[in-house]
Amino acid sequence: MEGFEFEIPNIEIPDIEIPDIEIPDIEIPDIEIGEMETAEIENPDMEFETEDRARRTNRNANRRVPQQVKGYRLVKVKDYIRCSVCTVTFCNFMFLGTSALICSLKAIHFKIRRDVSGGRIFGCCALTANIVAIIGTIICIIVFAVILVSE
Repeated sequence: MEGFEFEIPNIEIPDIEIPDIEIPDIEIPDIEIGEMETAEIENPDMEFETEDRARRTNRNANRRVPQQVKGYRLVKVKDYIRCSVCTVTFCNFMFLGTSALICSLKAIHFKIRRDVSGGRIFGCCALTANIVAIIGTIICIIVFAVILVSE
């Protein structure tokens, strides 16, 4: 590789002028989560992105609001994740425990996306797969025990 030379070309980059953009001064109040209701009363024009849908539409204002975490509404969907993990660990008959775990994870995914109908469908599928896997495992244990005792 002797005699191999590589020249780096000189590239000139022209200076670009960046125009100054005026940013208006906006006062942003420091509001804690517990103070949201009082802030709405003091300044009704201020809107919060995380407020409950029932408050925005003024429908059913007297209904009981589900438990809230940081202003977001939680969706009640059963995902049966604990049962699925136990089924995969102890009763994985015909890989139904694995399918139950997959359905449970999909139910959690729909729960996070706030899709109640999809979450309930996959939650029901997970419950069914868990029950069939547990019953299938019990039947196999009984059959093998009867075969071993009869010999």
